[in-house]
Amino acid sequence: MERRFPIYGLLMLGLLASVMVFERVYATHMGKAVADAREDLKFRQARNEHMQMELEQLKSPSSVEQMAHDRLGMVYPDPDRVLALGDSASARPDTSGWLARMFEKKESGN
Repeated sequence: MERRFPIYGLLMLGLLASVMVFERVYATHMGKAVADAREDLKFRQARNEHMQMELEQLKSPSSVEQMAHDRLGMVYPDPDRVLALGDSASARPDTSGWLARMFEKKESGN
């Protein structure tokens, strides 16, 4: 029986050493995973900050105007072709086009 005790003791010592090695390897692995996650978080926060600044820049009226001109070919109209809308009847343009005048003649002819 005395001989079994050293064998069991060595087995227990080996098992304990294996658990400690496994725990150390696992802790190292988890530490690397945490470091990688922190690095990814820093990258994503910097990217988010950059995108927020870009969004603010794109929302500015001058940027919208520039994109409308460059991408869509939009231009300001000639001032002569702009009609001002107002409350007075004299400011309203004559809206009776050729089609309206044609129907007016038919109605007055009846």
